[in-house]
Amino acid sequence: MCLRKCAGAGSRREAPVAEPWTHTWSWSKRPVDKDRKGQRCRVLATGRLGTAYVEFEDGVRHVTSRRGVRKVGGAS
Repeated sequence: MCLRKCAGAGSRREAPVAEPWTHTWSWSKRPVDKDRKGQRCRVLATGRLGTAYVEFEDGVRHVTSRRGVRKVGGAS
């Protein structure tokens, strides 16, 4: 799903949160997220320019690059 405006809709849509923790955080070089590498998270929404709204299991949420998250092996 996307946060960008959809053609004709004029409103923002967010991804459903029914499938929690389908991704893991893969970056460790950023000062904000250096202790989060390997932690499970879920992508709540994606937007333009490769951004993603991510929530971790402890409830912390970040807007970050989509390149920082990886799908868990069995997630579809």
